[in-house]
Amino acid sequence: MSALVMPELCLLGAALLSSLAALAIGRGLRLPASGLRVALARTLECVGLAVVFLLLNLLLELALVLLARRAFGRFVSLYYAADATIVPISCLQALALCWWRHGTRALSR
Repeated sequence: MSALVMPELCLLGAALLSSLAALAIGRGLRLPASGLRVALARTLECVGLAVVFLLLNLLLELALVLLARRAFGRFVSLYYAADATIVPISCLQALALCWWRHGTRALSR
């Protein structure tokens, strides 16, 4: 097996095994199957929002770098807008918005 494929297989295998473990725990707790469908739908909603936040954050970073170039009259590298930390930050923003949105619905019932 190629050395380039092995890390991806390990990652997918770990995700599959932990998902199966979560499913077994959920069944052990007698959680309803309909709740799993709702949870998966909300998860996909949060992932979509995370992508939207990531794109928005990257565009804002680009705009700030370009603004800094104009304001300071000198070169400012786009490298400053390429920090990978923005990915988990975007995920947390999406998660907070999802929880806020669904929490507000639960409180209004």
